[in-house]
Amino acid sequence: MTFKKRISEDKKAMGKATLALLIVGVLLVTGVAYAGYSFYSDDKDKKDEVKVVEEGDRVECDYIGAFTDGRVFDTSLLDVAHDNVNYPKALQFSLRADHGYVPYSFTVGSGTTIEGWQDAVMGMSVGQTKVVRIEPAKAYGESNPDLILKGSLTVDVPLYSTLDLMVFQEQFYGVAPTVGGSFYHPAWKWYCEVTDVQKESGTITFKNMPDLNGIYTIYEKVNWQVRITNIDQTAGIGGKITVKHLLSNEDANNIMIQEADGSQFIVTEVNEEAGTYTMDYNREVVGKTLVFKITITDIVKAG
Repeated sequence: MTFKKRISEDKKAMGKATLALLIVGVLLVTGVAYAGYSFYSDDKDKKDEVKVVEEGDRVECDYIGAFTDGRVFDTSLLDVAHDNVNYPKALQFSLRADHGYVPYSFTVGSGTTIEGWQDAVMGMSVGQTKVVRIEPAKAYGESNPDLILKGSLTVDVPLYSTLDLMVFQEQFYGVAPTVGGSFYHPAWKWYCEVTDVQKESGTITFKNMPDLNGIYTIYEKVNWQVRITNIDQTAGIGGKITVKHLLSNEDANNIMIQEADGSQFIVTEVNEEAGTYTMDYNREVVGKTLVFKITITDIVKAG
């Protein structure tokens, strides 16, 4: 082989090698670019798959509902319900059976829950948690002033009371209307004695018989006590018993009473100087700003 021929063949070989390198380079660059595009595309697809709450969706969520002072009035979480140290409870909080603590489910926009809650979950995704403050206008509304009543810490109770026989038996659980018979007053928790029965007119008269300076617990569950400060023994309708409710400023917002007719009231204020206390028959959540911690556990898209 001549020297010139060898040089020519070497040039051809180098050309082929260069071409091969160029092809490999193009493939590598194309592969990297394609790989980069694929990664971005996969990520975009994943983002597109994330469901967020929209109007008409069926949503399940765990929650803790509290007042601004931290007292919990409701929750879907069993551990929170039983933990009174870290989660002090509001007066209206009612412990349910364990199986009753499950995520709350509702359809967004259906009007089945408070407006502020529906606004809060819009745009949330599964696993997301949000803490929101909801003003009364978007929660349970403002308090009805007609359901807020004033009571006097000192009241006079008639020494003698006359009632219709049927009313008497309804109020005093079927006590036999016999002169000289005694019974336990269901409201004041002291003894009474029947002094007169008029069958023709259908009336009965009884005498309230508490002890002077005696203390009586009229609501045992909350230890609401009264003291008898005076007994006027004047015969007939002129006699009276002076009763003082032993409430203090510390009792405000710490006493809730369930009455016999099913109604409830909360003692919201005790003014010892003025000698009054305030009873609020509105539900405890009414008229208050509420704080909810909401976690979305499931979303079922509309349609």
